[in-house]
Amino acid sequence: MAGRAAGGEKDPMGAKELGRRGEEAAAAYLMRRGYRVLERNYRVAPGEIDIIAEAADHTLVFAEVKTRRTTRFGRPSEAVDYRKQQKIITCARWYLQENRLQERYCRFDVIELNVHGEKATIRHIKGAFE
Repeated sequence: MAGRAAGGEKDPMGAKELGRRGEEAAAAYLMRRGYRVLERNYRVAPGEIDIIAEAADHTLVFAEVKTRRTTRFGRPSEAVDYRKQQKIITCARWYLQENRLQERYCRFDVIELNVHGEKATIRHIKGAFE
């Protein structure tokens, strides 16, 4: 089902589809930079992590992906507020425990995509929160 774009006109791509495409682009972006994507949309009781990847130095990266068409309400990364950060951290603890990786160094990143028609700009914020 299509949503409404800024200005009220019919939006051919709803927010869910925009988010899905943003996550696809973010995963491809990470792989092009040498990351190994371990999980996509990792879900546990407290919530979800968009991408779990391993960097070349073996750092585990828990990445939240935010995709937007406009910055009218701020940068996409600004949507990752304290509450959302805490939820991601809790999910990451589940992942680490479930996979017996508690001793691994990890990092929390935000990958934001600003979509302009068929093109998108990607900004990778490493260590966005702790």
